[in-house]
Amino acid sequence: MSSPPKAVDDPETRSDRRWTWGLHGPQMTEKNAYGRFLDDVVAAFAEVSIPGLPALWFLMYQGQPFGITDLKLAALATWTAMVLGVAAFRSGLFPTPGVGYDGWLAATPSLLLFRVPYYSLTIVVGGFLAGAVGTVLDQPALAVVAALLVAGGGLAAFPRVTEYFEGWLAEWNP
Repeated sequence: MSSPPKAVDDPETRSDRRWTWGLHGPQMTEKNAYGRFLDDVVAAFAEVSIPGLPALWFLMYQGQPFGITDLKLAALATWTAMVLGVAAFRSGLFPTPGVGYDGWLAATPSLLLFRVPYYSLTIVVGGFLAGAVGTVLDQPALAVVAALLVAGGGLAAFPRVTEYFEGWLAEWNP
């Protein structure tokens, strides 16, 4: 199996200097931990939202399938939890599960294509599963808790699943 892709922000290469846009154009500035985390949230929002657009579009046009009244609440909670989870992994607040480094996975072309079905499927499963939990128990708050668990499980499994995907690609295309 091939080695996992290098993390985006591992502790050895992480810098406090980030690009920012000011009144006079792009500048390099020093950022504290809070500023770096906000940068990571913005990057994570793009990383999760763009590949997750098919799921978000699909869920937008669902009414209440199978009587699931908390579908959109659960999907929104799953999406938000995934964004915050990726940001927490990128910033090093939590160690990346299943791999030997901190930070999140790099954006290689094959992983960019893999993120579309993976993130979309996680959002749809989180919406339907957590929405069903909230509807059956008649507690919307439990739908949010279930959505957090689905998002956390999806993100925890992502590095391992990408290792298998990269290995399959290496065997399929030598």
